[in-house]
Amino acid sequence: MGDTGNATARDGSSAITGIRNAGGSRPGPSKVAHTGDAEAAGPGSSAVTGIVNE
Repeated sequence: MGDTGNATARDGSSAITGIRNAGGSRPGPSKVAHTGDAEAAGPGSSAVTGIVNE
Protein backbone atom coordinates (compact mmCIF):
# COMPACT_ATOMS: atom_id res chain seq x y z
CA MET A 1 0.00 0.00 0.00
CA GLY A 2 1.39 3.40 -0.91
CA ASP A 3 0.67 6.89 0.38
CA THR A 4 -2.37 7.15 2.63
CA GLY A 5 -3.77 9.65 5.08
CA ASN A 6 -6.56 12.06 6.04
CA ALA A 7 -9.05 9.83 7.85
CA THR A 8 -11.36 11.09 10.62
CA ALA A 9 -13.52 9.08 13.03
CA ARG A 10 -16.25 10.55 15.23
CA ASP A 11 -18.54 9.18 17.93
CA GLY A 12 -17.94 5.44 17.97
CA SER A 13 -16.64 4.95 14.43
CA SER A 14 -13.17 4.05 13.18
CA ALA A 15 -10.65 5.53 10.76
CA ILE A 16 -7.88 3.44 9.22
CA THR A 17 -5.30 4.88 6.83
CA GLY A 18 -3.61 1.56 6.22
CA ILE A 19 -4.75 -2.06 6.01
CA ARG A 20 -7.62 -3.75 7.83
CA ASN A 21 -7.10 -7.49 7.78
CA ALA A 22 -10.39 -8.89 9.06
CA GLY A 23 -10.34 -12.61 9.72
CA GLY A 24 -7.12 -13.16 7.79
CA SER A 25 -8.66 -12.00 4.50
CA ARG A 26 -5.21 -10.95 3.26
CA PRO A 27 -2.92 -13.97 3.46
CA GLY A 28 0.81 -13.44 3.60
CA PRO A 29 2.77 -10.42 4.79
CA SER A 30 1.29 -6.93 4.82
CA LYS A 31 3.22 -3.69 4.46
CA VAL A 32 2.11 -0.08 4.78
CA ALA A 33 4.22 2.97 3.92
CA HIS A 34 3.85 6.75 4.17
CA THR A 35 0.78 6.78 6.42
CA GLY A 36 -0.48 9.64 8.51
CA ASP A 37 -3.36 11.93 9.43
CA ALA A 38 -5.79 9.76 11.41
CA GLU A 39 -8.03 11.37 14.03
CA ALA A 40 -10.57 9.86 16.41
CA ALA A 41 -12.99 11.86 18.53
CA GLY A 42 -15.75 10.73 20.85
CA PRO A 43 -16.39 7.67 23.00
CA GLY A 44 -15.58 4.35 21.33
CA SER A 45 -13.80 5.89 18.34
CA SER A 46 -10.46 4.62 17.06
CA ALA A 47 -7.86 5.74 14.53
CA VAL A 48 -5.05 3.59 13.10
CA THR A 49 -2.26 4.57 10.70
CA GLY A 50 -0.87 1.13 10.08
CA ILE A 51 -2.15 -2.45 10.06
CA VAL A 52 -5.14 -3.80 11.99
CA ASN A 53 -5.34 -7.59 12.32
CA GLU A 54 -8.71 -8.68 13.65
